[in-house]
Amino acid sequence: AEDLAIQYLGRNIELVSTFGDGFALLVLELTRRVCRREPTQKSRFVRVLFQMLSSKSAAVSYEAAWTLVSLSSAPTAVRAAAVTYTGLLNGQNDNNVKLIVLERLEDLK
Repeated sequence: AEDLAIQYLGRNIELVSTFGDGFALLVLELTRRVCRREPTQKSRFVRVLFQMLSSKSAAVSYEAAWTLVSLSSAPTAVRAAAVTYTGLLNGQNDNNVKLIVLERLEDLK
């Protein structure tokens, strides 16, 4: 089933942002799982991760930033995650959410 999901994602990668938050979170989970098992697959998912950083959903953009940094320590990836986390800090009113995001920012050091 996972192979079918990867094939489907490969054919519909441009449409991921139109499928909703639940689907996006599943794509992120699939990305983490596949890349842990096969690190050579990282490049296949980077583009969709960068797309998800600008999601209207705070949960999706947060998870995309976390996934991107967990898969890559490249300066571009770290910078993009930091920008996403900073945007989340500015857009959230809940102090608990802000603390969680601040911890992620601190982990980027």
